Amino acid sequence: MSPSVITDSPFLETKLKLSNRELYQVPQIILNSVRSRVVEQYQTFCRESGISNVASDRSYMRILQAIEPNIRKSMKGLDNYAADGAKGIDDMKKIVNVLGKLLKGKEWEDGIKAAVGEVEFESEDQKDDIQYSLSQSVKALEEWKKHLLRSVNQDRARSDVIGKLSDGDVLIEKDWAMKLLPMMYRESQSKWFAKRGMNWHITVGTYIVNGVIHSHTIVHIFDNANQDAITSNAILKDSVLKLKEKNQNLTKAFISSDNAGCFHSVEAIFCIPLLNQVSALKVVQVDFADPQGGKSICDRRAAHIKGSIRNYVNEGKNVTTSNEFLNAVIKSNIKNGQVVTATPPCGIIVKKAVKIKDITTLNNFQYHADHVLAFKQYQIGKGVKIVNTSFHIYDDFPSITILKSNSTDDVVKVPKPIAATEDINPAVSDRMSKFSTMMPIHK
Repeated sequence: MSPSVITDSPFLETKLKLSNRELYQVPQIILNSVRSRVVEQYQTFCRESGISNVASDRSYMRILQAIEPNIRKSMKGLDNYAADGAKGIDDMKKIVNVLGKLLKGKEWEDGIKAAVGEVEFESEDQKDDIQYSLSQSVKALEEWKKHLLRSVNQDRARSDVIGKLSDGDVLIEKDWAMKLLPMMYRESQSKWFAKRGMNWHITVGTYIVNGVIHSHTIVHIFDNANQDAITSNAILKDSVLKLKEKNQNLTKAFISSDNAGCFHSVEAIFCIPLLNQVSALKVVQVDFADPQGGKSICDRRAAHIKGSIRNYVNEGKNVTTSNEFLNAVIKSNIKNGQVVTATPPCGIIVKKAVKIKDITTLNNFQYHADHVLAFKQYQIGKGVKIVNTSFHIYDDFPSITILKSNSTDDVVKVPKPIAATEDINPAVSDRMSKFSTMMPIHK
Protein backbone atom coordinates (compact mmCIF):
# COMPACT_ATOMS: atom_id res chain seq x y z
CA MET A 1 0.00 0.00 0.00
CA SER A 2 1.14 3.57 -0.62
CA PRO A 3 3.53 5.00 2.01
CA SER A 4 1.27 8.03 2.19
CA VAL A 5 -1.33 5.73 3.77
CA ILE A 6 0.70 3.18 5.74
CA THR A 7 4.33 3.25 6.82
CA ASP A 8 6.16 0.21 8.19
CA SER A 9 7.77 0.88 11.54
CA PRO A 10 11.57 0.31 11.50
CA PHE A 11 11.26 -1.75 14.68
CA LEU A 12 8.73 -3.86 16.63
CA GLU A 13 6.47 -6.63 15.36
CA THR A 14 3.00 -7.79 16.24
CA LYS A 15 1.06 -11.05 15.92
CA LEU A 16 -2.01 -11.32 13.68
CA LYS A 17 -4.34 -14.11 14.87
CA LEU A 18 -6.82 -15.45 12.30
CA SER A 19 -10.18 -17.09 13.01
CA ASN A 20 -8.62 -20.55 12.33
CA ARG A 21 -6.11 -19.84 15.15
CA GLU A 22 -3.20 -19.33 12.78
CA LEU A 23 -0.63 -16.75 13.87
CA TYR A 24 1.34 -14.48 11.55
CA GLN A 25 4.23 -12.21 12.49
CA VAL A 26 3.64 -8.82 10.84
CA PRO A 27 5.65 -5.62 11.22
CA GLN A 28 4.26 -2.84 13.35
CA ILE A 29 2.76 -0.21 11.05
CA ILE A 30 2.03 3.48 11.32
CA LEU A 31 -1.26 4.73 9.89
CA ASN A 32 -0.86 8.09 8.18
CA SER A 33 -4.65 8.35 7.79
CA VAL A 34 -7.61 7.34 9.93
CA ARG A 35 -8.72 3.68 9.65
CA SER A 36 -11.95 4.30 7.76
CA ARG A 37 -10.11 6.35 5.12
CA VAL A 38 -7.45 3.64 4.73
CA VAL A 39 -10.15 1.03 4.08
CA GLU A 40 -11.97 3.33 1.68
CA GLN A 41 -8.81 4.03 -0.31
CA TYR A 42 -7.95 0.33 -0.46
CA GLN A 43 -11.41 -0.57 -1.74
CA THR A 44 -11.11 2.17 -4.40
CA PHE A 45 -7.72 0.81 -5.42
CA CYS A 46 -9.16 -2.72 -5.80
CA ARG A 47 -12.01 -1.47 -8.00
CA GLU A 48 -9.67 0.54 -10.22
CA SER A 49 -7.27 -2.42 -10.51
CA GLY A 50 -9.99 -4.94 -11.32
CA ILE A 51 -9.48 -6.93 -8.10
CA SER A 52 -12.76 -8.67 -7.31
CA ASN A 53 -11.66 -10.88 -4.40
CA VAL A 54 -12.17 -8.33 -1.65
CA ALA A 55 -13.67 -8.49 1.82
CA SER A 56 -16.16 -6.18 3.47
CA ASP A 57 -15.23 -2.86 5.03
CA ARG A 58 -15.86 -4.28 8.48
CA SER A 59 -13.44 -7.15 7.86
CA TYR A 60 -10.66 -4.77 6.95
CA MET A 61 -11.47 -2.65 9.98
CA ARG A 62 -11.10 -5.75 12.18
CA ILE A 63 -7.75 -6.53 10.54
CA LEU A 64 -6.48 -3.03 11.29
CA GLN A 65 -7.74 -3.36 14.84
CA ALA A 66 -6.03 -6.73 15.26
CA ILE A 67 -2.56 -5.52 14.27
CA GLU A 68 -2.88 -2.49 16.58
CA PRO A 69 -1.21 0.13 14.38
CA ASN A 70 0.14 3.41 15.66
CA ILE A 71 -1.90 6.28 14.28
CA ARG A 72 -0.14 9.48 13.27
CA LYS A 73 -1.44 12.44 15.25
CA SER A 74 -0.84 16.15 15.10
CA MET A 75 1.16 17.62 17.96
CA LYS A 76 1.11 21.09 19.46
CA GLY A 77 3.53 22.92 21.70
CA LEU A 78 6.67 21.14 20.47
CA ASP A 79 9.92 22.88 21.23
CA ASN A 80 11.53 24.52 18.22
CA TYR A 81 14.42 22.07 18.03
CA ALA A 82 12.13 19.02 17.91
CA ALA A 83 9.81 20.66 15.36
CA ASP A 84 12.68 21.71 13.08
CA GLY A 85 14.36 18.31 13.43
CA ALA A 86 11.17 16.45 12.51
CA LYS A 87 10.67 18.76 9.54
CA GLY A 88 14.27 18.04 8.50
CA ILE A 89 13.55 14.31 8.48
CA ASP A 90 10.46 14.84 6.31
CA ASP A 91 12.42 17.04 3.90
CA MET A 92 15.17 14.44 3.58
CA LYS A 93 12.57 11.77 2.81
CA LYS A 94 11.28 13.92 -0.04
CA ILE A 95 14.83 14.42 -1.32
CA VAL A 96 15.41 10.65 -1.26
CA ASN A 97 12.26 10.11 -3.33
CA VAL A 98 13.31 12.69 -5.93
CA LEU A 99 16.85 11.33 -6.19
CA GLY A 100 15.58 7.77 -6.41
CA LYS A 101 13.35 8.67 -9.36
CA LEU A 102 15.98 10.69 -11.19
CA LEU A 103 18.66 8.04 -10.70
CA LYS A 104 16.25 5.43 -12.12
CA GLY A 105 17.07 2.71 -9.58
CA LYS A 106 20.85 3.20 -9.51
CA GLU A 107 22.40 2.19 -6.21
CA TRP A 108 23.88 5.13 -4.38
CA GLU A 109 25.03 3.63 -1.07
CA ASP A 110 27.81 6.21 -0.84
CA GLY A 111 25.26 8.64 0.58
CA ILE A 112 22.75 11.24 -0.45
CA LYS A 113 25.35 13.99 -0.69
CA ALA A 114 27.35 12.06 -3.25
CA ALA A 115 24.16 11.44 -5.20
CA VAL A 116 23.39 15.15 -5.33
CA GLY A 117 26.67 15.70 -7.17
CA GLU A 118 26.17 12.78 -9.58
CA VAL A 119 22.57 13.08 -10.67
CA GLU A 120 21.53 15.08 -13.71
CA PHE A 121 18.77 17.36 -12.52
CA GLU A 122 15.93 18.57 -14.66
CA SER A 123 16.92 22.20 -14.04
CA GLU A 124 19.33 24.34 -12.05
CA ASP A 125 16.44 25.53 -9.86
CA GLN A 126 15.67 21.95 -8.87
CA LYS A 127 19.34 21.32 -8.06
CA ASP A 128 19.61 24.49 -5.95
CA ASP A 129 16.35 23.68 -4.14
CA ILE A 130 17.45 20.14 -3.23
CA GLN A 131 20.93 21.20 -2.15
CA TYR A 132 19.51 23.95 0.05
CA SER A 133 16.84 21.67 1.56
CA LEU A 134 19.46 19.00 2.25
CA SER A 135 21.87 21.39 3.97
CA GLN A 136 19.09 22.94 6.06
CA SER A 137 17.73 19.52 7.06
CA VAL A 138 21.14 18.28 8.15
CA LYS A 139 21.66 21.49 10.13
CA ALA A 140 18.27 21.12 11.85
CA LEU A 141 19.01 17.51 12.82
CA GLU A 142 22.43 18.48 14.21
CA GLU A 143 20.87 21.29 16.26
CA TRP A 144 18.23 18.86 17.57
CA LYS A 145 20.91 16.42 18.71
CA LYS A 146 22.86 19.24 20.38
CA HIS A 147 19.68 20.35 22.15
CA LEU A 148 19.04 16.82 23.47
CA LEU A 149 22.62 16.58 24.74
CA ARG A 150 22.47 19.95 26.49
CA SER A 151 19.04 19.14 27.98
CA VAL A 152 20.27 15.88 29.49
CA ASN A 153 23.32 17.61 30.96
CA GLN A 154 21.29 20.51 32.41
CA ASP A 155 18.79 18.06 33.92
CA ARG A 156 21.67 16.60 35.90
CA ALA A 157 21.70 19.76 38.02
CA ARG A 158 18.23 19.02 39.39
CA SER A 159 18.95 15.29 39.76
CA ASP A 160 22.15 15.97 41.71
CA VAL A 161 20.38 18.37 44.07
CA ILE A 162 17.59 15.85 44.73
CA GLY A 163 20.11 13.07 45.29
CA LYS A 164 22.09 15.12 47.84
CA LEU A 165 19.23 16.79 49.73
CA SER A 166 19.82 17.05 53.46
CA ASP A 167 17.49 18.16 56.26
CA GLY A 168 18.33 21.84 55.73
CA ASP A 169 18.16 21.93 51.92
CA VAL A 170 15.25 22.71 49.62
CA LEU A 171 14.94 22.57 45.82
CA ILE A 172 12.72 25.38 44.54
CA GLU A 173 11.24 24.97 41.05
CA LYS A 174 9.25 27.87 39.64
CA ASP A 175 7.32 28.65 36.48
CA TRP A 176 4.60 30.89 35.14
CA ALA A 177 1.70 28.71 34.07
CA MET A 178 -0.24 29.47 30.89
CA LYS A 179 -2.84 32.14 31.48
CA LEU A 180 -6.05 30.71 32.85
CA LEU A 181 -9.04 31.79 30.78
CA PRO A 182 -12.19 32.52 32.82
CA MET A 183 -14.57 29.55 33.01
CA MET A 184 -18.34 29.71 33.44
CA TYR A 185 -20.84 26.91 33.97
CA ARG A 186 -23.20 28.47 31.43
CA GLU A 187 -21.40 30.81 29.07
CA SER A 188 -22.99 32.78 26.25
CA GLN A 189 -21.23 33.44 22.96
CA SER A 190 -20.82 37.13 23.75
CA LYS A 191 -18.81 36.26 26.88
CA TRP A 192 -16.80 33.54 25.17
CA PHE A 193 -14.96 35.93 22.83
CA ALA A 194 -12.13 38.33 23.76
CA LYS A 195 -11.32 36.80 27.12
CA ARG A 196 -8.47 38.10 29.26
CA GLY A 197 -6.57 35.37 31.04
CA MET A 198 -5.49 35.41 34.68
CA ASN A 199 -1.77 35.25 35.44
CA TRP A 200 -0.74 32.56 37.90
CA HIS A 201 2.66 31.40 39.07
CA ILE A 202 3.61 28.02 40.54
CA THR A 203 6.46 27.35 42.98
CA VAL A 204 7.24 23.83 44.21
CA GLY A 205 9.63 23.29 47.10
CA THR A 206 11.08 19.83 47.63
CA TYR A 207 12.76 18.97 50.94
CA ILE A 208 13.30 16.18 53.44
CA VAL A 209 10.80 15.46 56.25
CA ASN A 210 11.75 12.66 58.65
CA GLY A 211 13.96 11.06 56.04
CA VAL A 212 11.25 11.18 53.33
CA ILE A 213 11.19 13.54 50.34
CA HIS A 214 8.28 15.97 50.71
CA SER A 215 7.01 18.68 48.37
CA HIS A 216 5.00 21.83 48.99
CA THR A 217 3.29 23.81 46.21
CA ILE A 218 2.68 27.55 46.36
CA VAL A 219 0.36 29.13 43.78
CA HIS A 220 0.18 32.89 43.30
CA ILE A 221 -2.84 34.09 41.31
CA PHE A 222 -3.33 37.66 40.05
CA ASP A 223 -6.32 39.29 38.44
CA ASN A 224 -3.93 41.52 36.51
CA ALA A 225 -0.12 41.39 36.52
CA ASN A 226 2.88 41.57 34.23
CA GLN A 227 5.06 38.50 33.91
CA ASP A 228 8.24 40.52 34.29
CA ALA A 229 11.36 40.24 36.43
CA ILE A 230 10.03 42.54 39.19
CA THR A 231 6.87 40.48 39.76
CA SER A 232 8.81 37.20 39.48
CA ASN A 233 11.39 38.35 42.04
CA ALA A 234 8.64 39.47 44.43
CA ILE A 235 6.97 36.04 44.10
CA LEU A 236 10.31 34.34 44.74
CA LYS A 237 10.78 36.36 47.92
CA ASP A 238 7.29 35.45 49.18
CA SER A 239 7.82 31.77 48.30
CA VAL A 240 11.17 31.62 50.11
CA LEU A 241 9.65 33.18 53.23
CA LYS A 242 6.67 30.80 53.16
CA LEU A 243 8.89 27.72 52.75
CA LYS A 244 11.03 28.88 55.67
CA GLU A 245 7.87 29.39 57.72
CA LYS A 246 6.68 25.92 56.71
CA ASN A 247 9.94 24.23 57.72
CA GLN A 248 12.18 26.15 60.11
CA ASN A 249 15.05 23.71 59.53
CA LEU A 250 15.61 24.94 55.96
CA THR A 251 18.79 26.98 55.50
CA LYS A 252 19.92 26.48 51.88
CA ALA A 253 17.85 26.81 48.71
CA PHE A 254 18.62 25.57 45.19
CA ILE A 255 16.52 27.17 42.44
CA SER A 256 15.66 25.55 39.11
CA SER A 257 13.60 27.14 36.33
CA ASP A 258 13.16 27.39 32.59
CA ASN A 259 14.72 30.04 30.34
CA ALA A 260 11.93 32.61 30.47
CA GLY A 261 13.23 36.17 30.20
CA CYS A 262 11.73 37.15 33.55
CA PHE A 263 13.92 34.50 35.23
CA HIS A 264 17.05 34.52 33.05
CA SER A 265 18.11 38.17 33.16
CA VAL A 266 20.64 40.31 35.02
CA GLU A 267 17.87 41.73 37.20
CA ALA A 268 16.53 38.31 38.17
CA ILE A 269 19.91 36.62 38.66
CA PHE A 270 21.72 39.32 40.60
CA CYS A 271 18.87 40.20 42.95
CA ILE A 272 19.66 36.98 44.82
CA PRO A 273 22.40 38.51 47.04
CA LEU A 274 19.89 41.17 48.16
CA LEU A 275 17.27 38.46 48.76
CA ASN A 276 19.73 36.56 50.94
CA GLN A 277 20.06 39.66 53.12
CA VAL A 278 16.32 39.75 53.94
CA SER A 279 15.72 35.98 54.25
CA ALA A 280 17.09 33.37 56.65
CA LEU A 281 16.75 30.80 53.86
CA LYS A 282 19.78 31.50 51.65
CA VAL A 283 19.83 30.79 47.91
CA VAL A 284 23.15 29.14 47.04
CA GLN A 285 22.56 27.96 43.46
CA VAL A 286 20.39 28.80 40.45
CA ASP A 287 20.16 26.47 37.43
CA PHE A 288 18.34 27.03 34.13
CA ALA A 289 17.13 24.37 31.74
CA ASP A 290 18.24 24.40 28.12
CA PRO A 291 16.05 26.67 25.95
CA GLN A 292 12.87 24.90 24.83
CA GLY A 293 13.50 22.13 27.39
CA GLY A 294 12.20 23.45 30.71
CA LYS A 295 9.37 21.07 31.59
CA SER A 296 9.25 20.43 35.34
CA ILE A 297 7.04 19.41 38.25
CA CYS A 298 5.37 22.83 38.00
CA ASP A 299 3.68 21.81 34.74
CA ARG A 300 2.31 18.64 36.35
CA ARG A 301 0.97 20.57 39.33
CA ALA A 302 -0.63 23.07 36.95
CA ALA A 303 -2.39 20.21 35.15
CA HIS A 304 -3.77 18.86 38.45
CA ILE A 305 -5.03 22.29 39.48
CA LYS A 306 -6.69 22.99 36.12
CA GLY A 307 -8.39 19.59 36.29
CA SER A 308 -9.77 20.43 39.73
CA ILE A 309 -10.98 23.81 38.47
CA ARG A 310 -12.81 22.17 35.56
CA ASN A 311 -14.51 19.77 37.97
CA TYR A 312 -15.49 22.72 40.16
CA VAL A 313 -17.02 24.53 37.17
CA ASN A 314 -18.92 21.38 36.15
CA GLU A 315 -20.63 21.50 39.55
CA GLY A 316 -22.35 24.73 38.54
CA LYS A 317 -19.76 27.28 39.67
CA ASN A 318 -17.78 29.98 37.87
CA VAL A 319 -14.04 30.75 37.96
CA THR A 320 -13.56 34.23 36.54
CA THR A 321 -11.55 35.97 39.28
CA SER A 322 -8.65 35.18 41.57
CA ASN A 323 -11.01 34.77 44.54
CA GLU A 324 -13.10 32.19 42.66
CA PHE A 325 -9.85 30.45 41.67
CA LEU A 326 -8.98 30.26 45.38
CA ASN A 327 -12.41 28.84 46.25
CA ALA A 328 -12.09 26.19 43.53
CA VAL A 329 -8.78 24.96 44.95
CA ILE A 330 -10.19 24.94 48.50
CA LYS A 331 -13.01 22.64 47.35
CA SER A 332 -10.58 20.28 45.60
CA ASN A 333 -8.65 17.38 47.09
CA ILE A 334 -5.23 18.87 46.33
CA LYS A 335 -2.78 18.29 49.18
CA ASN A 336 0.47 19.91 50.27
CA GLY A 337 -0.34 23.25 48.73
CA GLN A 338 -0.96 26.90 49.38
CA VAL A 339 -2.88 29.32 47.17
CA VAL A 340 -2.33 33.06 47.43
CA THR A 341 -4.31 35.83 45.74
CA ALA A 342 -2.24 38.98 45.48
CA THR A 343 -1.51 42.20 43.64
CA PRO A 344 1.86 42.77 41.98
CA PRO A 345 4.46 45.23 43.31
CA CYS A 346 4.25 48.81 42.09
CA GLY A 347 6.51 51.84 42.19
CA ILE A 348 9.71 49.76 42.11
CA ILE A 349 12.72 51.60 40.70
CA VAL A 350 15.32 49.40 39.04
CA LYS A 351 18.84 50.73 39.45
CA LYS A 352 21.14 50.75 36.44
CA ALA A 353 23.00 47.47 36.52
CA VAL A 354 26.21 46.49 34.80
CA LYS A 355 25.47 44.64 31.60
CA ILE A 356 26.88 41.15 31.17
CA LYS A 357 27.63 40.09 27.63
CA ASP A 358 25.68 37.03 26.48
CA ILE A 359 23.94 36.58 29.84
CA THR A 360 21.52 34.11 28.24
CA THR A 361 24.40 31.73 27.48
CA LEU A 362 25.19 31.41 31.21
CA ASN A 363 22.89 28.75 32.67
CA ASN A 364 24.30 27.85 36.09
CA PHE A 365 25.12 30.21 38.97
CA GLN A 366 26.65 29.53 42.38
CA TYR A 367 26.35 32.27 45.02
CA HIS A 368 29.16 32.97 47.47
CA ALA A 369 29.70 35.69 50.06
CA ASP A 370 31.42 38.18 47.75
CA HIS A 371 31.00 36.81 44.23
CA VAL A 372 28.88 34.73 41.86
CA LEU A 373 30.37 31.83 39.90
CA ALA A 374 28.70 31.44 36.48
CA PHE A 375 28.87 28.48 34.09
CA LYS A 376 27.63 28.03 30.53
CA GLN A 377 26.83 24.36 31.14
CA TYR A 378 26.46 22.36 34.32
CA GLN A 379 29.79 21.14 35.75
CA ILE A 380 31.73 22.01 32.59
CA GLY A 381 34.76 24.25 32.98
CA LYS A 382 35.90 26.39 35.93
CA GLY A 383 33.26 29.08 35.54
CA VAL A 384 33.46 32.89 35.45
CA LYS A 385 33.79 34.84 38.68
CA ILE A 386 31.53 37.91 38.92
CA VAL A 387 31.90 40.22 41.93
CA ASN A 388 28.64 41.01 43.76
CA THR A 389 29.53 44.64 44.45
CA SER A 390 29.25 45.41 40.73
CA PHE A 391 25.46 45.12 40.93
CA HIS A 392 22.86 47.13 42.79
CA ILE A 393 19.45 46.12 41.46
CA TYR A 394 16.98 47.54 44.02
CA ASP A 395 17.08 49.88 47.00
CA ASP A 396 14.30 47.77 48.56
CA PHE A 397 13.46 44.28 47.42
CA PRO A 398 10.00 44.23 45.73
CA SER A 399 7.10 42.57 47.54
CA ILE A 400 3.63 41.47 46.51
CA THR A 401 0.53 42.50 48.44
CA ILE A 402 -1.30 39.40 49.69
CA LEU A 403 -5.09 39.63 49.62
CA LYS A 404 -6.09 36.11 50.67
CA SER A 405 -4.24 32.90 51.40
CA ASN A 406 -5.31 29.33 52.04
CA SER A 407 -3.29 26.20 52.81
CA THR A 408 -4.45 22.67 52.00
CA ASP A 409 -3.83 19.61 54.13
CA ASP A 410 -0.28 18.30 54.42
CA VAL A 411 0.27 14.63 53.64
CA VAL A 412 3.71 13.06 53.85
CA LYS A 413 3.77 9.97 51.66
CA VAL A 414 5.80 7.12 53.11
CA PRO A 415 7.05 4.77 50.35
CA LYS A 416 5.75 1.23 50.62
CA PRO A 417 8.37 -1.45 51.29
CA ILE A 418 9.26 -3.60 48.30
CA ALA A 419 7.91 -7.11 48.67
CA ALA A 420 10.41 -9.90 49.14
CA THR A 421 10.96 -12.27 46.24
CA GLU A 422 9.21 -15.12 48.00
CA ASP A 423 6.08 -12.98 48.48
CA ILE A 424 5.70 -12.34 44.76
CA ASN A 425 3.58 -14.54 42.55
CA PRO A 426 5.86 -17.28 41.11
CA ALA A 427 4.83 -16.47 37.54
CA VAL A 428 5.59 -12.77 38.03
CA SER A 429 8.88 -13.60 39.73
CA ASP A 430 9.88 -15.80 36.78
CA ARG A 431 9.13 -13.01 34.31
CA MET A 432 11.11 -10.54 36.43
CA SER A 433 14.13 -12.83 36.49
CA LYS A 434 13.97 -13.33 32.71
CA PHE A 435 13.70 -9.57 32.20
CA SER A 436 16.71 -8.91 34.45
CA THR A 437 18.83 -11.29 32.38
CA MET A 438 17.94 -9.33 29.22
CA MET A 439 19.03 -5.97 30.67
CA PRO A 440 22.56 -4.88 29.65
CA ILE A 441 25.14 -4.51 32.41
CA HIS A 442 27.01 -1.21 32.36
CA LYS A 443 30.51 -1.33 33.82
